[in-house]
Amino acid sequence: MLAPTDVNGLHPDPARGADIVNNSWGNADRNDTTFTDTWDAFQAAGIIMVSAAGNDGPMGKVSPPGSYPNGISVAATGPSDKVAGFSSRGPSKFDPSAVIPMIAAPGSGVLSSVPGGRYGEMSGTSMASPHVAGAIALMLSAKPTATYNEIVKALTSTATDIAEPGPDNAAGYGRINVNKAIDALLATGSTAVAQPAAA
Repeated sequence: MLAPTDVNGLHPDPARGADIVNNSWGNADRNDTTFTDTWDAFQAAGIIMVSAAGNDGPMGKVSPPGSYPNGISVAATGPSDKVAGFSSRGPSKFDPSAVIPMIAAPGSGVLSSVPGGRYGEMSGTSMASPHVAGAIALMLSAKPTATYNEIVKALTSTATDIAEPGPDNAAGYGRINVNKAIDALLATGSTAVAQPAAA
């Protein structure tokens, strides 16, 4: 993901690295630092990390790497547009002052592919974090030069507050609003528009 190789597994090329990595890894050890160096390397390479917050519910249960402060941790919302009961809450063991989870997205009864070539409804923060990764992909399509900080600011400043007033450790800054986030991102500066190929 950081430096993919060619089809023969040779010649790692950081220029071919991902723009966004979505993951649903979790760890019962709330102090686990296994992936901190990896997260630092991704951030240094300009790769945005999106992590499911976990499905343990009570306060203080966000698990690593969702609790790492240098990524975007995602809570799940339910049909009533409130934080789902199963969605893990903060704060982070690594930075209690950070707003973690940072953002929320639909994660209850989400239609998903399941083994056997079928579709079915599934619930969990693993259903919510792909919504945020997809939102960021749309944002980068609108403004390919956007930085991590610009993405985070646009997402958090336009989110719909659905829990305690202001940022909190249940829904973060609120449920994503993709249209508003893109508008906010485009308002931060110029965009890179692809030009049509010459005839």
